Amino acid sequence: LGEMPNDPSALRGPKAEGGSAPSTLDGLTLEGVNPTNRARFRIPAEIADGVVVTDVDRGSPAARAGLRPGDVLLEIDRQKVANVQRFKELWNRTKGRTLLLLYRQGQTIFMVVTR
Repeated sequence: LGEMPNDPSALRGPKAEGGSAPSTLDGLTLEGVNPTNRARFRIPAEIADGVVVTDVDRGSPAARAGLRPGDVLLEIDRQKVANVQRFKELWNRTKGRTLLLLYRQGQTIFMVVTR
C-alpha cells in the first residue's frame, strides 16, 4: 500500500511509446491494452479487454473520483468496454453519475464518476 500524492500531477507517467495512439476524453488519456501498457502497468494476461488510463488531468471529474494511471476500465454502467472506441461510445451516452468497473493492482473495483 502507498499514499496518494498531494499533487495529482505527480500521478502522470511518461507517454507510452508504440501501440495504440492515446485518446483524451474528459480529463482521461486512454489507450488499449497492448504489450507496452501491459508491461508498464503490470497488467496480467487474464485482463484481455478494456482500456488503460495512461494520464488523468488535474481537477477533472476523473481525478476527483480517484482514477489514476494504470487503471484498466472494464465496464461503463455495466456495459463491457473492449477498446477505446467502445469506451467513447458508452461514455458519450452517460450523464450525471456513471458507474465504472475497473481493474487496479490485482483488484476489480467499482467506482462512481460524476460528469
